[in-house]
Amino acid sequence: MVLGLFDIGMCKGQQYEVILTTWNEDGSRNAAPFGTIVKGNYEIVNKIFEGSKTLENIKRNGEFTVNLTYNPLYFSYSLIDNIDEEYYVSSDSLVLQGVSCFFNADVSSIKSVLKSDDPVRPVETVYIKSDVSSIVVNEVDLNPLNRGIHCVIESLVNYSRVDIVSSEIRDYYMGRFRENYRVAKKVGSKEDKMAMEYIISNLEKKGYML
Repeated sequence: MVLGLFDIGMCKGQQYEVILTTWNEDGSRNAAPFGTIVKGNYEIVNKIFEGSKTLENIKRNGEFTVNLTYNPLYFSYSLIDNIDEEYYVSSDSLVLQGVSCFFNADVSSIKSVLKSDDPVRPVETVYIKSDVSSIVVNEVDLNPLNRGIHCVIESLVNYSRVDIVSSEIRDYYMGRFRENYRVAKKVGSKEDKMAMEYIISNLEKKGYML
């Protein structure tokens, strides 16, 4: 049986945090963290802002590699600078060492959209639809990384403290509750959304209105 995204615990319509790796024009490698949306068992969509090195490479090469990992250093290095060559499994591979899973993505369509309501800023956004192949799983209990559960956990920690902190910290918590609720509604699972709604409703019962 050929593995699909559903077989590794990904769900249609949900967004997962991954590391995309691509070849630069000079033969070096580029890595960057992105949210990847599952459109089907063998299809994904990535939203990338114009001007990104990753986007430039994908447009030129028509393919990229998706690395699923929980390694915080990979996310930090790839966002702020780049992941050093030594972290790849070999000199001719786009696969990072120690990842839970990886697969190839072959671009099927590219569409540019100017979104004026984007929470980041009005900017030209490129939607890349790709076909998935060659899924390799290195971890038995694979659990693809989704931001929703982390929003719930942070909100629960803040909820447990909201009655005992200063008014300044409480105002900060209110902002975090709003942002976590927004993110969970956008990328989280059904359970993540239900959990955040439960937290928010109980905050309102306490008299804290978002």
